[in-house]
Amino acid sequence: MQLTDHSMPPTIAIVGSGVSGSLTAVQLLRSASDRLDIYLIERSGRFGRGVAYGTEEHTSLLNVPAGKMSAFPDDPKHFLRWLQTANFRTEQGQAATETSFVPRNIYGRYIGELLDTAEREARPGVKLIRHDDVVLDIEVQIDEALVCLQSGNQIRANKVVVALGNFPPRNLPFVDSSVSSSSRYVNNPWSPQAFDQISPDDSVLIIGTGLTMVDMVLGLQARGHRGSIFAVSKHGLVPQAHRLSPVIVSPPNITELPNTGRQLMRYVRKQMDTAAQTEHIDWRVIFDSLRSITPALWQRLPLNEKRRLLRHVQPYWDIHRHRMPPEAKAIIDNLQDAGQLDIHQGYFQHFELQNQGIRTEIETRQQGRWILDVQHVINCTGPNTNYLTLCDPLLNNLFQRGLAQSDCLELGLDVQNNGALRERSGSESTTLYTIGSALKGALWETTAVPEIRQQAVSLANTLLVSLFVTTLKPILSPHGVNMEPIRNF
Repeated sequence: MQLTDHSMPPTIAIVGSGVSGSLTAVQLLRSASDRLDIYLIERSGRFGRGVAYGTEEHTSLLNVPAGKMSAFPDDPKHFLRWLQTANFRTEQGQAATETSFVPRNIYGRYIGELLDTAEREARPGVKLIRHDDVVLDIEVQIDEALVCLQSGNQIRANKVVVALGNFPPRNLPFVDSSVSSSSRYVNNPWSPQAFDQISPDDSVLIIGTGLTMVDMVLGLQARGHRGSIFAVSKHGLVPQAHRLSPVIVSPPNITELPNTGRQLMRYVRKQMDTAAQTEHIDWRVIFDSLRSITPALWQRLPLNEKRRLLRHVQPYWDIHRHRMPPEAKAIIDNLQDAGQLDIHQGYFQHFELQNQGIRTEIETRQQGRWILDVQHVINCTGPNTNYLTLCDPLLNNLFQRGLAQSDCLELGLDVQNNGALRERSGSESTTLYTIGSALKGALWETTAVPEIRQQAVSLANTLLVSLFVTTLKPILSPHGVNMEPIRNF
């Protein structure tokens, strides 16, 4: 059964309705002036949420304050106004301010309402068609693509945006199948069932010490967890906390920056030290000034330097760049001080499933070889970015058809600057595009809302120009968008 045919308007299909796919749809709905059908296909049926904002954990906070989380680049306070209009209150009963760290599920509602509003206010003939379905394959024909769904339906589209978001962590080589298949092992920390088997007095080992670890610890703590929590990673590094400052520093001239990852980090460290000592400026301000030029910095590095940066610099970059809310930092510190949370640097040797839990052997610098027995293990090593190892039917079929290929660093998909997929032949696709986390190999920093919202603007413009070959009006959101506030937080 085909859902569209040649007599219908131009069609854009968006695979995935997390923030990346939803914001692309919002920009298309707001910008298109001619007839256009936009198919938004989401396997979970929850449009506008995705992995990051689909959680119902009220303890999972945004890692960026509300004043910087607008969905629109030209209207930086839009999310804050939305919160205030909705009379949102923090757990302390306070109204939202620019510096509030809001639960992620609230942000998911925000994106969902943006999508509803854009659909409702779109020009006549511009339609959004939502599908709760799974895309299994895409066949590219001369000037269109056939999107094949699990239900057996097919959608003919002139352009397709593959917005798959983040995938669960990879299977770890030191965890054998007997352990990974056990109910005591959680390989997907973002699953709604992640905590279901964990009793309050159980001991828990978390593999990884980044922001996902922080979310898991806060989730356990909110459930009244009393058992010991161990967190172990190769470097044992924990994200720094935000410290908000009114000071803004302009980014440096990119042509004056070094071309190696190690020298770049030395430069950044020197700038932070100088700012702190001579101008009393917090190091976070200097680090954040690089945000707008990070993709350009990454792209000018030679391939071998990118590999060195990923191997040696990224762990230190990440804990300074991707910080936790002060509220989360206070809880982590309190749990450590109370002896309930133990964070270690170490290497895992092996895991063994036992009757009452899981035994692991860890090599640490502080204690040497260490045997640890716990009831449960949670894999918090971050999303699997090596798409070649994923058991995802759509990606596998795109690779087999030669319509897509992994980037050379295996961080995502190989793309052109406009988001078009690069085929195995090396040609630029004129039909398939991507956005968000799949661009990690091209941009490195590409998973946060400030980056994704600008990508959505650019991609929507690219798609509309390619379909209609006309001059478009500005596609950014105007100030004062008519939003109906959410209720009943």
